[in-house]
Amino acid sequence: MNLRRAFLTLLTMACGLSAGCSRPAQRSLAEAGLRSFTAAPRTALIRWINVADERPDAELGELQPATRYMVPPFVFSKAGHLRPDAALYSSDPAAELTALVRRSFDKSKLLSTDSDDSALRLTINLKHLYGVSYRSSYVTVNYTRVEQFSQYGYAAAEVVLSDATNKVLGTRQVVGAFLPDGEMKEKSMTDALTLVAVNAAGDLARNIVRAVEPMLAPFPAADEVPAVSAKIFFLARAVPEAPFLEVAGVDYESGEIVSDVVVPRAMEPCSAPNEWVVDPYFGGKARLNQTEYDALVEKLRAKYDVRYVSDVRTAHFLGVLAPATPEPKTKQRRMVSKKK
Repeated sequence: MNLRRAFLTLLTMACGLSAGCSRPAQRSLAEAGLRSFTAAPRTALIRWINVADERPDAELGELQPATRYMVPPFVFSKAGHLRPDAALYSSDPAAELTALVRRSFDKSKLLSTDSDDSALRLTINLKHLYGVSYRSSYVTVNYTRVEQFSQYGYAAAEVVLSDATNKVLGTRQVVGAFLPDGEMKEKSMTDALTLVAVNAAGDLARNIVRAVEPMLAPFPAADEVPAVSAKIFFLARAVPEAPFLEVAGVDYESGEIVSDVVVPRAMEPCSAPNEWVVDPYFGGKARLNQTEYDALVEKLRAKYDVRYVSDVRTAHFLGVLAPATPEPKTKQRRMVSKKK
């Protein structure tokens, strides 16, 4: 009787630990949330978008932590990466990613609305798309310890822009990622991992717009960029206690803080907690393109200590530049010639 009870206990715990006891949800890349991206007006627009699925076979199957038995079958441990079957992310990745990217470009006003065959073509070769987590567990008849690290979604693609004659105008390597702020309230770990993968695909679609937009036409001159000509610039830092962002407006000439607000963070993190950076959103919700941001940083360097430290896209703000100290003048000895 005790053996039977122990067997049923083990079976119940195994079902609780395994993602296979409940049917996982079938996701769609259409679930990915798209944020608006403001792009400068362009004369060259994209008409055709094609997606090719080039993910390696090693990423398509399910990945489970390895099991090590100490007292079979009553005491065992599991450790390793957990990754669901790639078929759960999307039933048709190429078609759904095409629709997702088209939505992202459409929100940015970079799609051609007519049927002009001379419009530009975009080829997206999907290299990676997965959700993964690290799981470690130790199970006995009456004791279970589970350590679950944060879920992480990752997507990567090669993006090729070409004209109507298939002449390549530019190639970019683009990535997308999603790391949840806290615990995900999904029914199973498999559902959580498929959701972070879908959100990574949404981030990839938005980053593809950012990567392609500079190739469509030259950016405006620095003196035409509103962020550069403005008398106020913005700093931002992540608040560690909660998913909030502190944004401060600073007068360029005097260095005085003219505004300071804490707002819910609606965008991806742009800094580590308590590290001030030059706000890449310029106090708004649309990220500056890289050329505009670099021009703003170059302007600030004339008066402030601004430098790229750990992120090539976001510059840290380290305060006002110290006044240059003049070099001490050295007394020049007057050489007097001796009279003969």
